[in-house]
Amino acid sequence: MLGVSQLAGLAGIVVVLVIRWQPIPLDGRMLLAAGAGVASVTELGLLYLAMANGPILIIAPVAAAGAVLPVTAGLARGDPAGGLVIAGIACALLGALGAAWEPGNRGARPGRPSIGVLLAFAAAAAIGVFFLLLNAASKTDPYWAVGVMRLSSCAALAVVLPLTRGRGKPAVRPAGSAWRALIVIGLCDVAADTAFAAASGRGAVSSISVLASLYPVVTVLLARTVLRERVHGIQMCGVAAALAGVIMLAVSAPS
Repeated sequence: MLGVSQLAGLAGIVVVLVIRWQPIPLDGRMLLAAGAGVASVTELGLLYLAMANGPILIIAPVAAAGAVLPVTAGLARGDPAGGLVIAGIACALLGALGAAWEPGNRGARPGRPSIGVLLAFAAAAAIGVFFLLLNAASKTDPYWAVGVMRLSSCAALAVVLPLTRGRGKPAVRPAGSAWRALIVIGLCDVAADTAFAAASGRGAVSSISVLASLYPVVTVLLARTVLRERVHGIQMCGVAAALAGVIMLAVSAPS
């Protein structure tokens, strides 16, 4: 299913590139775009697996903590480190850890984080790498950066998917209505990537990445209202702290 959405996204950005009709820049940064494609499909695969193994209410804020990586990279390059930035990083990380806390059952001691939460932490790391690489590639041409990125992600999937399929097991094919949903997901995904690339080519990666990581606010609201998900009180506090940390970083990050 990830392959369908990635191909739909590739088709969408190809249409944009044809309309623009600009030659691909012969720039080494396009290699960074290819790396961003591998990071992109890695974080999406991990994120989907995490959501399949844990409540979205927890998975989304934990994955959003990946914004800490580009913020830290910005600080290393000389971005101002105000008190709100430090507080935002602390809240995002501690909140993610709080959301990952697994309560014990029937008086038992709290257990280790679930596989879904561990996958979400791995997705967060991949998201941070993706932001950094696509930001660097977008300095040359954001649209071609997204095109190369999406081509790279599809190529990576073409290599990985046959290896993950069990021997003798047929490929899982989406149902009729799922095809349309997957195509919409792919087009929305590439539209978001293009918007991020265009924005990050003009602003600081720290601020743009954090703003792009505000999506869990909507995801958490939908998980509560539509899916009716419920989690332990400490986990809910962690979710709130993680979201608060990302918002503080968005407010304080340089433009």
